[in-house]
Amino acid sequence: MDRYQPYEKKGRCSMDPKPLPGRKVTPGSHLAEYFPVGSTSPCIYTVKISYDQFVACMNAGKYKDRDHFYYFIIQDEGVLNTKDDGMLRLQFLKYLQDVPYAIYNFQCSDSTLPAYIYFLNHMGWKKEKNTILQMTMDRHPATPKNIPIETAKGRIMIDEENLMWFPDQTLRLIKGKTNDTVLEDAFQLKYFARGLKIKLNEKYRFDQFTDFDKAFVAYHFLFDHPAFCHLALPPLGITYANCQTSRDEHGVQILKPSETKWESRPVGTLKHNQGVCTGQSRLFNAVICSPEFQIPAAPIYGKIPSGESHCWSNFVIDNQIYQCCPTLRGLFPDLDAAGYKANDALYFPKIYPHASLKHHQIEDIRKHVKSLKR
Repeated sequence: MDRYQPYEKKGRCSMDPKPLPGRKVTPGSHLAEYFPVGSTSPCIYTVKISYDQFVACMNAGKYKDRDHFYYFIIQDEGVLNTKDDGMLRLQFLKYLQDVPYAIYNFQCSDSTLPAYIYFLNHMGWKKEKNTILQMTMDRHPATPKNIPIETAKGRIMIDEENLMWFPDQTLRLIKGKTNDTVLEDAFQLKYFARGLKIKLNEKYRFDQFTDFDKAFVAYHFLFDHPAFCHLALPPLGITYANCQTSRDEHGVQILKPSETKWESRPVGTLKHNQGVCTGQSRLFNAVICSPEFQIPAAPIYGKIPSGESHCWSNFVIDNQIYQCCPTLRGLFPDLDAAGYKANDALYFPKIYPHASLKHHQIEDIRKHVKSLKR
């Protein structure tokens, strides 16, 4: 986690100058916690703020009026190193309770999230229905984290790739606290990665695989065509979901999302044996970053030279970032030289030096994998 600290944006405070107009309050909505059903709420401001800057703002008397409704995005993606670090967060949360009308979206790291869960419980947080807890930087827990999400006072918004790392019992206990589809997908991804390791271990000496071997095998198992198969088990041959895209008059590819957005989800891509760039990259990440494969990975969103939005994978081996673009460039390419540009807000591409492999190096990996066949 310490690698991320140079990219933390402390002291951030920005409020949307053009708030959303007041909304009609409907039964069961967040607004119904504060206003009568059928009435119109005050204007809604989106405020992006770090915990330390928020304390300063509250000391100055901001956010205490009843004429606005605030949607706070609280960014605290750092590391808790000292007792003072924890006490500052506790002070911040006590101030936060003084805001009359608000929704709270905590964007935490795997270091700060357990502290927030503890403090919210300790102080008797009363705004559970309006609280969202996200974990945005858990790129790769080397060991299962002791994060008691089942006791969290708020809604858990952690994607299925990260939920895979929690024990089955913990996942069962958060049913109702998170999206049911995401939760079910987390279980399915866990079982898929577990089953793949078992299959590979029957055919190869899996315990002797390097991380390069694991990435190579995962990629070819998921996306290779049988005619090019070098594995001892048939690949899935997942293809691009052309049925979900079209081209505009300028030739730019346009995504036509399905009702469930299966084409952009890892489990949807797995079930349909096809997906768009996001679905394929997330599925690749889910496999290699699973407890069975344990390669740090993250989906990367950005643009390709044509200007089109795209998604690919960054993964870390020997403290260097390698890349995978299942839909266009394959495994281990130099995507930086190819003109791929990650979104500026993404920390992950910046914290390790980037690397790529030549064809003969990839061939060496293939030979090594083959040599481990039982």
